[in-house]
Amino acid sequence: MTGLTRVEHEIAMYARANVPSAIFAFWDSPSQSYRHIRSRWLDELLTGRFGLSTFAEPPGPSDIVTPRSPWHRGSKPPDASWAGWLAATTRASVKQRVGGSFLRANQAATEGTGPEDVLGPPIAWTPGDRLFMPASDWWAKDPDQFRRTIEANHLLFTALCHDLIPDMFPDYYRDAEVKVFRKHWETALAVADHVVVDCEPIGRDVQDFARRCGLREPRWTAIALTAERRPNQTPRMALPRALTKDRFILFVSTIEPRKGHDVALEAWDQLLAQGVPQESGVTLVLAGRIGWMVAGIEERLAKLQTDGHLVHLPMAPDAMLATLYENCLFTIYPSRYEGFGMPIVESLEYGKPVIISNAAPVVAVGQGLAMSLPLGDAGALAAGIRELIDPTTRHAYQRRIAEGYRSRSWNDYGAELFALLDRDTRPNR
Repeated sequence: MTGLTRVEHEIAMYARANVPSAIFAFWDSPSQSYRHIRSRWLDELLTGRFGLSTFAEPPGPSDIVTPRSPWHRGSKPPDASWAGWLAATTRASVKQRVGGSFLRANQAATEGTGPEDVLGPPIAWTPGDRLFMPASDWWAKDPDQFRRTIEANHLLFTALCHDLIPDMFPDYYRDAEVKVFRKHWETALAVADHVVVDCEPIGRDVQDFARRCGLREPRWTAIALTAERRPNQTPRMALPRALTKDRFILFVSTIEPRKGHDVALEAWDQLLAQGVPQESGVTLVLAGRIGWMVAGIEERLAKLQTDGHLVHLPMAPDAMLATLYENCLFTIYPSRYEGFGMPIVESLEYGKPVIISNAAPVVAVGQGLAMSLPLGDAGALAAGIRELIDPTTRHAYQRRIAEGYRSRSWNDYGAELFALLDRDTRPNR
């Protein structure tokens, strides 16, 4: 699962197991309303054994196709039907009465089951119900209808905001996507009673966005995500033949402009020119699909893979990622900005040193345990990689992680999140 999908899935599973008052529901696009999910299908949806979609066909050329949406061009598996692919990436929601919430979880596709088989009647709201929105479906909802739902039913509303990156870095997105994103969050913050963020720098970004939109000061709380290892639940895969244990550096991320792949490849070119990978026998591994606006990076990838010392793994399921983390020397994550940066915590969870940029949210997630370097500086990144290839430096960082990193479970996260929802009953409008 990708980072955002993982978060949504884990929240939903926690609610199912620990929040008896949770009522699960689905945002039905045609009716622009939330509907019950029939109980007989709930566990099937949450465990990913099948999916649910109200879409009959993919978006047309005039529709907005956002890189963050499940319909991003080029991301459909080659053998999947559009109906199956859309079903595989649609999300369910949860409503909980009195301190309740809407939650979502990723599902896998199935054949022969339509929305009307799974969906029950529309939710009958009660004033004071809480709506909790994980926020990664900003392209899917009519913001004005969403606002009317909250206001007409006198709901308490808490939003989970992972980041405001399309607003802060609009050059990485299409103009239409930025417009939809901004409209969504301007509307959401206008009616939000509380905002949950993944780290404190994002909370300050939310404050700044609200100020620029002329909105009241939002109330926000930072709750750190996790990358909990579950060794007994994640089957391992063998390393690809091109890789050897302790002889590769790992960079886990969708390949897109913001993540710093251009900086990583420039640093790697510098190291190749110095003969460092050739001498040490170390390979750079990029694990993540090709995203958007990266034509130049694709060309460099192809060349470097031909010349050796670089491997690109576009499809790396959880089992493969676990194998890669366990067997790598260390990881890099030179991202320009993040909401959280799950691969940083994943690296620490596996006890692996990680080189990061000094962007504020990235540093916050690194917990003082990562090697932090100037943003966008390929020369500094090359020097950092050279340092960590050296066993003395690498072992020092490993000791620091072993002594300072405190693992956190998804149960810990869920408990903290729902405790906040339960006690926060004050409207902020």
